[in-house]
Amino acid sequence: MTPIELFTQGLGLQAPWRVSSSDFNVKDGLRLVLSCDETASLCCPQCGKPCPRYDATEREWQHLGFWQHATHLRARVPRVSCSEHGVRLVSVPWARPEMGFTLLFEAFALQLIKEMPVLAAARLLGVTDQRLWRLIHHHVDVSRSEQLLTRVTKIGIDETSANAKTPYITVVVDMDSARVVFATPGKDGATIEAFSKDFTEHGGDPTNITDVSSDMSAAFISGVNAHLPKAQITFDKFHVTKLVTEALDEVRRAEVATEGFAAILKGSRYALLRNVETQSEDQAALARVIALPQLHLKSGRAYRLKLAFQDAYRHCGDQGVTALRNWCSWARRSQLPDFLRVARTIRSHWDGVIRYFTSRLTNAVLEGINSLIQSAKARARGFRTVKNLIAMVYVIAGKLPFPQPSPRRHLLGQW
Repeated sequence: MTPIELFTQGLGLQAPWRVSSSDFNVKDGLRLVLSCDETASLCCPQCGKPCPRYDATEREWQHLGFWQHATHLRARVPRVSCSEHGVRLVSVPWARPEMGFTLLFEAFALQLIKEMPVLAAARLLGVTDQRLWRLIHHHVDVSRSEQLLTRVTKIGIDETSANAKTPYITVVVDMDSARVVFATPGKDGATIEAFSKDFTEHGGDPTNITDVSSDMSAAFISGVNAHLPKAQITFDKFHVTKLVTEALDEVRRAEVATEGFAAILKGSRYALLRNVETQSEDQAALARVIALPQLHLKSGRAYRLKLAFQDAYRHCGDQGVTALRNWCSWARRSQLPDFLRVARTIRSHWDGVIRYFTSRLTNAVLEGINSLIQSAKARARGFRTVKNLIAMVYVIAGKLPFPQPSPRRHLLGQW
């Protein structure tokens, strides 16, 4: 087998294309010249009709490296004269129009940027990060344009930090498939309006959204009520629980500062705030002592309220509603202002809080995705623009159908 035959088969080329010559040196790497059969029938890339040749133009593409050396493909690509669309450059099977990378190079680059910062991937591939970002935005835009969201009925909404210029972006997740279906700058009610519009453009119907999981953000609540009219909100139980644990910590802090209680409450913060199943033996013993009614500690009363609140959330349906209603009554009678405030907050958001006992939705999936986003930000040491950050959110959590690096499939243009 000659080198020309070897490279032709290695690239997966088929008629009318073939490798006509090759050149290699250590400095510039491998360059392969591809040629098209002069007698081959060519078609308009827009309408697919056979057309006469018009002329040819020189093009070059970067391909995956040959061993440790850079590899480039070069070809004189024919142009055809179409009676309907005029002069058009024919499509080549190994690259997208107007792109300087082969399809296999693009697929491999997309796999790399899922695992490392774009700048590091660019250095590894020998290109600029700006070129990689253009590649990323193209594939995100194409994949999202083909995405159908007709089956999405349950979503989760949460904000995550972005950068100094745009502090937050809002992320919307399909709760059934655990994938990001929308991300946009901001964290106000307009983000829900933007989602509703985008959802419609992707085949969805906002009236088909039956359940939304979110925190108690007034902006999200008003946005859902205005643009997702049939959706019922479930307030994330972890956000509600956070109100209770923060109230407990405030009670403990105030009591530690009180004369006579500092000794017994010293080092009790994590003993009281941790869940029972994650406490160490010493923490569990200290928590039991503080909770003794005989000591009449406000922190003990607050700790017992926290345990009762967690027990309430273990119930389902009407039992859970009754248990939480009883807890709110206890919190109001507890003579602990911090817990009285929590009870009032829960009562003012009652429908969304008790919806959990029916829907069982939480923002746990969103918190996991948020950790991936923040990890990507940390690896990259921040993103230059919020547009880049949002593109990366789709890459790492959107489950978009990006091309996979299978040489023969991609070089033949089968995505």
